[in-house]
Amino acid sequence: RRRAGWVVAAVVGMTGIALPYTVDNLGINTNTADMIADELPWRQTYRDFQAAFPQFSDTLSVVIDGATPDLAEQAAILLAERLAGEPELVEWVYRPGGGEFFDRNALLYLGTDELRVLANRLVEVQPFLGRLERDPSLRGLFDLIGDALADSSAPLEGALASALSDLSAAIRATLEGRYFSLSWFSLVAGDTVLARDTRRFVLVKPRLDYAELLPAGDAIAHIRAVAHDLGLAASTGVRVRVTGGLAMSYEELRSVSRGAAVGAGLALLMVGATLYWGLRSVRLVFATLTTLVVGLIWTGAFATWAVGELNLISIAFAVLYIGLGIDYAVHYALRYRELLGQGHAHPEALRLSAGGVGGSLAICAFTTAVGFYAFVPTDFVGVSQLGLISGTGMLISLVVTLTVLPALMSLVPPRPPRPVDSGRGLALTGRPGFRRVTLAVATLAGVASLVALPHVRFDHNELNLREPGTEALATYQDLLDDPDTSPWTMSVIVAGSDEARRLRPRLEALPSVDKTMGLEDFVPGAQDEKLEILDELSLVMGLLGASPLPAPSLSDLQGSLDRLLRELSARPDAGPDDALAPGLDELAGALDRFRAATAEPGEAQALFDGLRARVLGTLPLVLGKLHQALGAGPVVLEGLPPSLAARWVTPDGRPRIEIYPAERLTDQAALERFVAEVTALVPSATDSPVVALKSGQVVVGAFQQALISAATLVALLLWVLLKRARDMLMVMGQLALAGLVTVGAMVALDIPFNYANVITLPLLLGMGVDSGIHVVRRLRGGEARLESVTRSSTGRAVVLSTLTTIVSFGNLAFSPHRGTASMGQVLAIGLVLTLLCALFVLPALMRAGVGREAAAARRSR
Repeated sequence: RRRAGWVVAAVVGMTGIALPYTVDNLGINTNTADMIADELPWRQTYRDFQAAFPQFSDTLSVVIDGATPDLAEQAAILLAERLAGEPELVEWVYRPGGGEFFDRNALLYLGTDELRVLANRLVEVQPFLGRLERDPSLRGLFDLIGDALADSSAPLEGALASALSDLSAAIRATLEGRYFSLSWFSLVAGDTVLARDTRRFVLVKPRLDYAELLPAGDAIAHIRAVAHDLGLAASTGVRVRVTGGLAMSYEELRSVSRGAAVGAGLALLMVGATLYWGLRSVRLVFATLTTLVVGLIWTGAFATWAVGELNLISIAFAVLYIGLGIDYAVHYALRYRELLGQGHAHPEALRLSAGGVGGSLAICAFTTAVGFYAFVPTDFVGVSQLGLISGTGMLISLVVTLTVLPALMSLVPPRPPRPVDSGRGLALTGRPGFRRVTLAVATLAGVASLVALPHVRFDHNELNLREPGTEALATYQDLLDDPDTSPWTMSVIVAGSDEARRLRPRLEALPSVDKTMGLEDFVPGAQDEKLEILDELSLVMGLLGASPLPAPSLSDLQGSLDRLLRELSARPDAGPDDALAPGLDELAGALDRFRAATAEPGEAQALFDGLRARVLGTLPLVLGKLHQALGAGPVVLEGLPPSLAARWVTPDGRPRIEIYPAERLTDQAALERFVAEVTALVPSATDSPVVALKSGQVVVGAFQQALISAATLVALLLWVLLKRARDMLMVMGQLALAGLVTVGAMVALDIPFNYANVITLPLLLGMGVDSGIHVVRRLRGGEARLESVTRSSTGRAVVLSTLTTIVSFGNLAFSPHRGTASMGQVLAIGLVLTLLCALFVLPALMRAGVGREAAAARRSR
């Protein structure tokens, strides 16, 4: 107070140094894998696996779904080629099942019976495809259909007949300006086409900068921009989605940051309004908020010095500091205001305020810091850093509250409030009946919560924490639903091929395992028989490869169209058994409308071009792949592409076995069975299921350890600092009741624990103990009677500080990120309950204790 100007000047100077130091040196690491201690054995195994196969880490999976197999394949080729040509943004691009090797040997990967069926189909369509390759235009197609109608010895049948309906649909879509694409792959392959043939994948490893908050954002935006430039959209029959762990982390960070930005703005307004409502002084609000900002900047500087970079958990220290650090200034300011109202002068009010609440603030700061420091020894690095930073932040908050705040209040002293009317306010705690009701209600709530405890559940599925409906999450869940595309598989690296051959049957015998895969599975079986089929087919398909005719002119197209219309109108009346009649009638009607539309000046060329794109757009792709597939040769293990082999064999020659689950691993029990059975047989098995399960166990274990350690250390500190075991037991007892009822409320509201909200119980311990300490010390200090504690500045400070914390954390409940929202919900519930316990249950317990002490004293006399 006496040197307020010098103190403020020194604080401004220190803050002026701390702020740029923090901004320039504090990094952000958004790699979630780095939040688990590397010393754990399963973590080391996973890191060894990543080192052996770096191509599986930090990649984006582009999922391409086409209306037809042709469109999906064409889109995948275009997108992969375009991205591969941008090495400054992309390290590599990989197309699973695509490329020259798979195009040449695609037919060898069919079963022998499947290949025979396809060969028969190709023989059937050979004349059809031969003519279209010679004249791949609408002229060639119209002439082909017209010749078939005119030649009774070569009836319209087979693939050409099945194309009639699609051709009519293409004509209607052209006239109406709608999208349509005729699938030549389906016409050629027939019944061998499967639903999965319309889906393709492109794997992209972007260049990332983890110093950025959203390191994958630019890469994802670029992929979408490229897809847009290539015309890959729903309007053209193609759906391009980006997923994978990297994409989901990006969307999670974006939803969390979006919710935090809105929440921070609302919290600032609500905290300011709450402070003004409680302090009733603009000057006091300014002084407390300035003190809060100074302490936050200093805590940020400590974080920069102590850890150097924040992660997705420790970045929350700022929110925690705002919610908790303001409490100390609120208690000091309200005690000061109370003393001013009692007639004390400014210097005396400052001194008495420090003497009255300084001890309580010191105890609160140390107990809360200890609660946070209990996180430090855990294996969850994210929480360990949060505990170190936030625990030290509480001590920093104590220092600035007892120095910066009184200095500011001395430079700009607030006006004295009106005299305090001690007869006003809530005095229910002094009534014996209310105390008995309070203890009865508390007992009933505690018993009910104990009954609900067996129904508490923990949601291990981290996907349920993310914002619903986002592209990456929805796509990832689609892949999980398909056993052939599920990204949740396990891998094991073995010493050699002989060990792999011995191990795979044992793995496949496990009930939780569906199948296994290795590099040798890419060597097709029964190759001699399949190659013989392909040799015979190549002879039959020999007409393919003829030089194409020159492109037709507009008059050529109109002439071919007119001829086809004449042939359609001249065909004999259909008999009752003529299955082609409906299709031919439909085609004739569509062509009539098309011919009338092309008669309009200036419209003909555009309509013919549009129809050609819809009907023949993917024909060159299908013919090209057919040419390549007919040239297949023997496939041996040593001849597999290096890009494929590198995904199955380590650089030093050790093979990888991939293990597929028999059940959907979104079910926790199925996940546990899969991991337990496989790791029991092969302890070195790793990958996403192991990481998901073990990470969850580390997180839960970390919070259990932190909660037990914090409760023990806080209880010991309370015992030493409050100097009464009974006071310690009452403070801890009302906290335990608040925590127990909070868990009971979660069961009643069907809010499960998860990786995000499990942090709330240790936080509630750290936040709730402060209110109990203030109430006990105010009562034990003789400054307030039990029946008047709720009317004192201490009671108002407890209410006000809890309200500011609630409005700070309560905004999290409205976050689009489900994990963050659940954390906000549980914190809001828990804070309200800790407030009620501190203001009503704790005084009632102390009153009962006072009564017992008085009775004991009377008996002793």
